Formats: sequence, C-alpha cells, structure tokens
Amino acid sequence: MIPTRQHKESIRPGYLAQEAALILLFSYVILVGGGMDGLVDTKRRIMTTFLFVAVGVVWLASRYLHHRSFPATAVDAALLGYVAAHAVTAAASMDPRRSAIYVWILGASVLIFYLFVDVLRHGWPDELLVKTLLIVGSVVLALGALELAGWYGAWHAVWGWARPIPATTMRASGSLGDPNWLAALLNLMWPLALARLWTTRRRLPRLLLILWLAVAGILLYFTSSRGGWLGTIGAAVTLLLLAQGLHRRLQGPIDWLMAHKWRFAVVGLITIGAGILGATLLSRQLAHPSHASGLEARLYFWRPAWAAFRSSPIFGTGPFTYGETFLRARSIPPERVFSVAHSYPINLATESGLLGLAGLAWLTLTLAHHLWRSWGELPAEGRPVRVGAMAALVGCAIHSQFDSVANVPYVSVILALLLALLLAPGSTQSSSRRQSPRRRAMAWLLPLGWLVLVGTAVWSIRATLPFSRGLAAASAGRWREAAALFDAAIRRDPGLATYDLQA
Repeated sequence: MIPTRQHKESIRPGYLAQEAALILLFSYVILVGGGMDGLVDTKRRIMTTFLFVAVGVVWLASRYLHHRSFPATAVDAALLGYVAAHAVTAAASMDPRRSAIYVWILGASVLIFYLFVDVLRHGWPDELLVKTLLIVGSVVLALGALELAGWYGAWHAVWGWARPIPATTMRASGSLGDPNWLAALLNLMWPLALARLWTTRRRLPRLLLILWLAVAGILLYFTSSRGGWLGTIGAAVTLLLLAQGLHRRLQGPIDWLMAHKWRFAVVGLITIGAGILGATLLSRQLAHPSHASGLEARLYFWRPAWAAFRSSPIFGTGPFTYGETFLRARSIPPERVFSVAHSYPINLATESGLLGLAGLAWLTLTLAHHLWRSWGELPAEGRPVRVGAMAALVGCAIHSQFDSVANVPYVSVILALLLALLLAPGSTQSSSRRQSPRRRAMAWLLPLGWLVLVGTAVWSIRATLPFSRGLAAASAGRWREAAALFDAAIRRDPGLATYDLQA
C-alpha cells in the first residue's frame, strides 16, 4: 500500500508533536478545567493559569522569533468592540469584582481565537485540529455511554427481562455535569465529524466516524435538551444547504430506489415506521419530570431578566450578575438558584444592556458579511471542514436562544476554534500590509492582553487562596484556623461577594 500525502504527513515527528499537544490541550479544557467547576476550584484554577502561561510563552516567543505581525481577520474591530462593551458594562456593574471574572473569560477566549488563527496560517493543518477535538470528544462519548449503561443496568437488576423497557427515562450529562452542556458540546462537534466522514476514503476511519456519530446521536436524544435538539436540526439544515455535490452522491441511491416500485414501497413503509418510532421516543423523552410545559419553562427565567433589563436598559446589571437578579424574583430556598437566564441574548441584555446587544449585533453582522463575500473563494480542499464549522456555529446560535451554553468556558474555546477555521483562510494580509506600522502596533495587543490576563489570574488566585484553605480547615473542625484564614481572605479581596454570602 502506497502512503497518501496525508498519511505521510501524519507520521512526521512535527505533526505527531502537534497532535499530542492539541490532544492534551483539548483534554484539559473539556474534561478538567473548562467547566464551571474550573472557575471555582482552586487547584484547577492554578493548573489553568499554569497552562495559560506555558501556552502563551511558547506561542508569543515563536511569534517574536519569526517576526510575525498581528494575525488580522475581518472581525477584529467588531470583536474588540464586543470585549470593550463588556468591559464598560462591568465597570458600571452592581458588582464590578464579579463582572470582571466574565470579562477575563471573554478576553481569554479572544486570545485563544487569535492563537488558532495564527497556527492555522503557519503550518498547522485544519484537519489536525478537527481530528484531535474529535478524539477528545470520543472520551466524552464513552463516559456518556457508561452513564446510560449504568442507568439501564440498575433498571435491569430490579426487573430483569420481565420489563426490559424502563418505565422512566433519564437525562444524560456524561462527565460534564449538565445535559444542556453535553448537547451543546455534541452539536459543536458532530458536524465536524460528518465533514471528516464526507472526505475520508480509508475504511477504518470511516467506520470509527460512523460509530462516533451513532453514539453522539443516542446521547443527544438522552440529553432531552429541547434547545439542543433545535440546534441539531439547524445544523443539519445548514449542512444540507451548503454541502456541494450532495445531489451527485444521492443520484445513485435514488436511481436504484426508483428502478422498481416494490423498492420504493418498502423504503416508504420503513420511513413511515421510523417516523412513528421517532415520534414515540421523542414524546417519551419530553415527558421527563424536569421539563416544564412549552414556553413556560423559559419564561420562568426570562421574566426576572426582563425586569432587570428595564431597571438598567443601557448598561445592564453587569456581566455575571443574573444570579442576583434571579434571587430577587424567586425565593431561594425552596426554589433552586440559577445563574444564567437560559438564553444568551436575553442574558446579555440583562447583564450588559443595549450596549452589549449592540456589540453582539456588530460582531454577528460583520461575520455574516465577510462569510457571504468570501464563501465562494474558499478552496475546494478545505470546504467540507468550513461547512462543518458553519453548521456547528448555526446549531450553537439556535441552541443559545434557549440556553446560555456559550457562557461555559470550554464551549467558548471550541467556538473560538470554529471561528478561526472560518476566518483564517483567505484573510492573510499582503506582505506590505503585514509590515505596515498599524499592523506592527496591533501586534502588541497579543502580549499586552496575555500579560493582563495572566496578572489578574495570579492576583485572583493569591487573593482567594486563604478562603479555600479556610473552607478545608472548617471542614476538618479547625474553627480558629478557619476564622483567621477567612479574615485574611476578606482583607486580600474585600470586593468579592462570595465572602459576604459566606458570612
């Protein structure tokens, strides 16, 4: 067997090193430090800061040694304007210290976006980034499958084969802690997996990708995320609209089907039966007790958000403050507290007001305008990956109307990758433009932004370390030691509302 060009490239030492680095990076972001626990657990925050420093040093040093300029894209002004809008609303927030956390996360996501753009333009294959993301995603799929197996095993242990079909259902979350987060992650990845399946000709990778997609589909069903399901439909429609050559690939099966009437009848009956079965399964999963009926499930969150928006329509209440808005409207306990409005635009309007909405509109329109103008110029070789990235973005955008999944850090990182896949090709500036004073000046945004983010992360860890140690001491019954540590934490960071709530 003669190795293909892609196969030869995959066995190069440099390629293998890139692959290993990306697998480690995505594994940490998705499985360890990129969830909401990563924002509050001190050990994970220290690990995240160390990783942020290590990746930043290697990246920025490489840029400096090779005299690279700012990796400009078509959305730079809109993207920086979006960050600026959040910085302004954070300064005007009811709790600036808490809002600064969200601005930090947003700034880190923007920096990661430029990292992905830079590496894609300087020799890192887009198929490598997609492949490593799917490899890490397979770990999430495996954990989700184990969760389903444990649920069914518990049922079978009680009823055996007397009742093989469980009378109740479940909502799968895998290792991510929330079904909506799992649905969001799968919707960001399955279009990329389908794009690789479209272009892959080797048998084993195709079989593995088919298995990957099958497990992802089962888990998406068991998430019972209605917003996630709508996102799946939106991503699928986008794929159908953008996929080139689809009619040619379908022509053979269509001709075979229409050659004999009995084939058409059999396939039609199978399709009707599958539709009835799908509707039955869907209604069964929608009957899960965690679901409220219809739109009322979201009005529960949106009514407090509307009241908060009316109180401060220009600047909002401040990023990361919806939880307090919810507390004002709902009694906690007995009701459960929620920190997001379960809709990204509504959450944005509540926390950053019209200024934040204007920033989002600017960014969205700029991105749509650029993609509309440049889509036909994309090279045929990289088009399937870009179609998958576009479908994943559309799916996430639809899902985000009903869940604030974009606030989850690992979702933000994957969104940064998808945007980089769409914006990196065809946006490289000419040599003269790269060396212009304006581009050289903009290059300082990356090291300056990185230094600010690292500095604030180190300061935050130092400020909150006594608090986490105090919690450990209190849990062990060392009350005097715990009280002294809590006092030290308040002195280091008197503006953090967590201490007031704890007191």
